[in-house]
Amino acid sequence: MSDTIKEKTSLTRRNFLKTTAAVAGATAISGSTLTAFAAESGDAGAESTEQVYQGVCRGNCMGGCPLDIYVRNGKVVRVSASDVPDDRYKRACMKGLSHPQKMYLPDRILYPMKRAEGTERGAGAWERITWDEAISTICNEWTRLRKEYGTGAIGWWTQSGQFGLLSGCHYNGAYTRLQNAMQAIPISGSIDMNYYTASSAMFGSSLVSQTNELTDFANAKTIIAWGSNLTEAQIQAWHFFADAIDNGAKLIVIDPAFTTIASKADLYVPLRPASDAALALGMCNMIIEKDLVDWDFVKNHSVAPFLVKEDGTYLRQSDLGLGEKGAKTDQVIVIDAATGEAVASSETTNPTLEGTHEVAGFSVRPAFALLLERIAEYTPEKASELSDVPVEVMEQIVDLYTQNGPASMFWGFGQDRYYNGHGSYYAMGTMSILAGNIGKKGCSTGACSYNSVPLDAKLCTSPIKAKQEDTVGGGSASYTAGVLALKMAEAIKTGTYNGKPFVMKSIYIHNCNPLNYVADRQSILHDVFDKMELIVVAETRPTDTTVYADIVLPSAHWFEQEDFTCGTAHLQPFAVLQEKAVEPMGECKPDYEIFKLLAEGLDMPYVYDGLNSEEALRYILDTPTAAKFGISYDRMKKEKVVRWLPGKNFIFAAGGNFTTPTGRAQFYFEKPVASMQYGQTIDVELEHLPFFIEPSEAWPSNPLAKKYPLTCYQEHTRYRVHSNFSHIPWLREFDPEPTVKIHTKDAEARNIKSGDMVRLFNDRGSCTVRAIVTEGIRPGTVNTPHGWQADQYVEGHYQDLTSRETNPYIANSQFSDLLVEIEKA
Repeated sequence: MSDTIKEKTSLTRRNFLKTTAAVAGATAISGSTLTAFAAESGDAGAESTEQVYQGVCRGNCMGGCPLDIYVRNGKVVRVSASDVPDDRYKRACMKGLSHPQKMYLPDRILYPMKRAEGTERGAGAWERITWDEAISTICNEWTRLRKEYGTGAIGWWTQSGQFGLLSGCHYNGAYTRLQNAMQAIPISGSIDMNYYTASSAMFGSSLVSQTNELTDFANAKTIIAWGSNLTEAQIQAWHFFADAIDNGAKLIVIDPAFTTIASKADLYVPLRPASDAALALGMCNMIIEKDLVDWDFVKNHSVAPFLVKEDGTYLRQSDLGLGEKGAKTDQVIVIDAATGEAVASSETTNPTLEGTHEVAGFSVRPAFALLLERIAEYTPEKASELSDVPVEVMEQIVDLYTQNGPASMFWGFGQDRYYNGHGSYYAMGTMSILAGNIGKKGCSTGACSYNSVPLDAKLCTSPIKAKQEDTVGGGSASYTAGVLALKMAEAIKTGTYNGKPFVMKSIYIHNCNPLNYVADRQSILHDVFDKMELIVVAETRPTDTTVYADIVLPSAHWFEQEDFTCGTAHLQPFAVLQEKAVEPMGECKPDYEIFKLLAEGLDMPYVYDGLNSEEALRYILDTPTAAKFGISYDRMKKEKVVRWLPGKNFIFAAGGNFTTPTGRAQFYFEKPVASMQYGQTIDVELEHLPFFIEPSEAWPSNPLAKKYPLTCYQEHTRYRVHSNFSHIPWLREFDPEPTVKIHTKDAEARNIKSGDMVRLFNDRGSCTVRAIVTEGIRPGTVNTPHGWQADQYVEGHYQDLTSRETNPYIANSQFSDLLVEIEKA
């Protein structure tokens, strides 16, 4: 508990408490609704005191906003942005402020439930059970399935419901200890992997993912927001950009839709969806043709001069008999422009970038020459034809980005959701490399996301008292390990995955809502869930996924437990302590406590060794690794919010020092390897360099476009984080129902007016929503917001429309690579 106790007055929150609280201990089970009610705490009166606790909003908007939690008579009554070491990060959005309603929703799950005997999944008939019954049922069934089918019979599904080191879904979260000890199979939802894989390949990763700290945007004179709906999806970070604009920075927004951030732009560029790579490559050619390249950066901090052999690999010293093959000291060879001699890359600052050369019997070319060859076909005119962006607009972008510096490029995830998404990021990153706009003050490229945590990962993921045999061949704390969700249906049907036997009979789900966010929802439901013998879901309230569970476990709300987060709270540089503000409602338990119960039920008590939350946090915080960043449990308890990101204004890859295998920014990829292996083949030649290929579905030349002529994409709004916050009354007042935005011309052709109920459909499925007719979207495109749950639709579900197809190189969900038609409902 915080030492601070403030006198506060209860005003509108009194009404809120009265209307949302219910009879103590009551549980209602009727029809298709699972309902559990909170206990009435009473009203302490206007002058009662409030205790203030430290908290953190840790959903996947990537904000991680520290919060003050106000508690009266054992109940959270309000929250506000808490003080932080740097007031520029003191923010909280409407979602964060709505947590009291989220905690006390009438349908909060308060007790373990099992599907009523004799009823089908999805029928909504539930029976309350005890924790002992729930854990014993799960563990007995898992033990049987593991014995009968092997350890891989149990699947483990988590995503980004909340980021916490104990109960959350962070890659190093405590759940991985049990997952690994069980040798359960991680299920990868493969979300946003185009961005993360491509950006890491280009720029490496250290404490952050390829960007400067947000405060550094104030130093930029030009900012390109590309595919980023920042003012909606990451609203708490917008003011950093607004401050830069106030300081005179020029803002360029590249996006198919006229978003709120686009309304603030000096230049708005409405490109054709999925044409980002073509546009970027055209501008790369323009930068080269106009001689606007930062040649020093390109020659000395990128792979441009590295010599590439005919087999696609670099020519190294070991090829010349001058070093040990595979050693870290085995440098790549370049041609010194002054002498024409082949030398190690560290031995010259003026290497040659073009030509074909013969060195020690090898025919080699600089990577830059290969880049020029690859992008040659994307002349400004060709890029304009593909992207629908005029050449003169491309020239404006190039001139501002290269000559009005420092300049930064902020990437969103709009490009990520297409078959060709990683090619888009490769092309955009290459544009930054050519301009030299990375690794410098005011120069940043990517999506600001502090990637790592200052912790010892082995301590986070290995059982407390590890037994070697319990982790060999086990799962991994990674979204690209295990089995790809998009390929599960085929794996279950064929009994093989990546050439090996595959049998899965049970799935444990926490911190995610797969039936809301996984593409081709009907296939996941019928070809995966229907084949399971036991589905267990830990949740706080009913979701699309709990409806189809066999057992539902009541998870504690974030404020009802002690935890800690840093790093995954992507848009701020602090480690933040979550104090336990109130007792869990009903029989809810923190996920960490549930993991411990499951471990004990499986006769694996050593996994958590009985550590309570404080002991568990000390175990991972009081280490030499954390100490390097000034982090310890005692300091966290004392200060609550601690800056761990080095310096006052962190610059990624400062001085041109990158953490890639070559130590340089990379647009050439020596040995392309698919992000996940499931028996596919990849086009290695294509993956060596930036490229543009058409998306798999959402492109005018696709014959399917005659039947389904509208490209459909899914925006992220300020009113939800995926499906999180989906049923908050305050938020639903502003955003009451699912909608679709359609351009005026497309609406008129279909006799659709704003307010009409319309049906979106294709061969995979349909959903019925309310139409918004607007000029703020490209003709030929429609936009239906992401995250609505099934019970909020008139009919269908937006994920019934999407496709499970994925690029073979980077396993990723293609939510926006989608064609539909619309008609009046």
